[in-house]
Amino acid sequence: MKSFLKSLKEEFQNPLAANVQPVAQTNTQPLAPTNAQPFSCENIPGIPQNGNEYSKLLGYSLYFFEAQRSGVLPANNRIPWRHNSALTDGHDVGLDLTGGYYDAGDYLKFTLPLSWSLSIVSWGALEWFDGYHLSGQTGHLYDMIKWGTDWLLKAHPAPTVLYVEVGIDTVDHDYWGPDTGMPYPRPSFCIDASRHETKPHQVYTVAVPQAKEAYESSRYDDKLVFAALWLFQATNQVSYLDRAIHYFNEFSQDEWTSAINWDDHSGANYILLAMLTERAGRNCSPWKAEAEKYLDGMVKQRHKECHHTNGGLLWLKGDSDSASLNVSLNISFALLVYARHATTADKTRSYTNFALSQIDYLLGKNPLNKVYVVGAHHSSPKNPHHAGASGGTDIGNIRHPPVSRYVLYGAVVGGPDKKDKYNDDREDYARSEVTLDYNAPFQSLMAYQ
Repeated sequence: MKSFLKSLKEEFQNPLAANVQPVAQTNTQPLAPTNAQPFSCENIPGIPQNGNEYSKLLGYSLYFFEAQRSGVLPANNRIPWRHNSALTDGHDVGLDLTGGYYDAGDYLKFTLPLSWSLSIVSWGALEWFDGYHLSGQTGHLYDMIKWGTDWLLKAHPAPTVLYVEVGIDTVDHDYWGPDTGMPYPRPSFCIDASRHETKPHQVYTVAVPQAKEAYESSRYDDKLVFAALWLFQATNQVSYLDRAIHYFNEFSQDEWTSAINWDDHSGANYILLAMLTERAGRNCSPWKAEAEKYLDGMVKQRHKECHHTNGGLLWLKGDSDSASLNVSLNISFALLVYARHATTADKTRSYTNFALSQIDYLLGKNPLNKVYVVGAHHSSPKNPHHAGASGGTDIGNIRHPPVSRYVLYGAVVGGPDKKDKYNDDREDYARSEVTLDYNAPFQSLMAYQ
């Protein structure tokens, strides 16, 4: 693990972007938050008190990830209402599966959305590491990633074994209260040599149906492409790039118009293929054409399922019906990562400005003038769907107390509906829930800003 972290730090100091000269930008300076000064935090150690508001928001997001920690907490824990918890995870299968992160507002742990979240945070750090350095957040970044990767290593105890879930919704979702009283049992679920994910062409929830309630997977081929591309990035072995292209062609991943998220990495694959073939000195034109077709469809509403709300929020039918901000932020992340690689200066400008407009929407330039980051502003949601932060103890009355007892600083909520309306109601989990994968693109975008 020490060698892994050392190589990770070296990657952060020598990002992929260092090999490519950025396109000159025009009128693409980061925008200031629309509303008045956000609330200052309650003197939380490590949160910048000075500097621009994006530095504070970056610190807030890292604080949110700390609030999701499971297991034995470190001595420098900054979350006073979090405790050592779930200390017998894995005992049912003779393993230590303690640690890691609770996925959302409950006490379940999942491999797939966690690995996606760590990938997006790490990718953003590769691109915009200076944002962490300038904000004094590099130490918190390393800790945040290591807390997750340490658990992923535990969850992969043998070459053909991967634990994909700890806890079960039928037990966990009948409880509403602090981590000191979470319910048991907390069973551990895995895929292995007898319960495959990809052979014969199955998604992992076929092998582990218990995961369907929260994270039912719709495909696996995009993950093979994504993994091979990152192995090429990490090792520079062109065989991995060739394998990624083979997978892409085998599974016909062209003409994809869905959102980028934990379940579907296809849009991200377009971006990576364009950037990494360019880095490898190969003909990147076809891949850039694919990437720009995808991104232009989002920005210019060329995909049949894509439109923008009256307030300007990107909306994809189906994908945005819950967690609308996650759709917007993931596309914004892709746009800003790719912008300097675009084939024209006009595209660079268009992608950057649209992404910044989505960040502006998140931070208050919307019909409700609401900042959708908990604890960042007086307009921020006060009641995210989060059992620990709520201070409540009654699953039959989760609206009590009427305002959450603890401020879940930095958490990005699911977001408004297609009419730009938002009800600050923790019972409306489709809008008010917070998750690791909602914050992952947000954190990277704040590092960019």
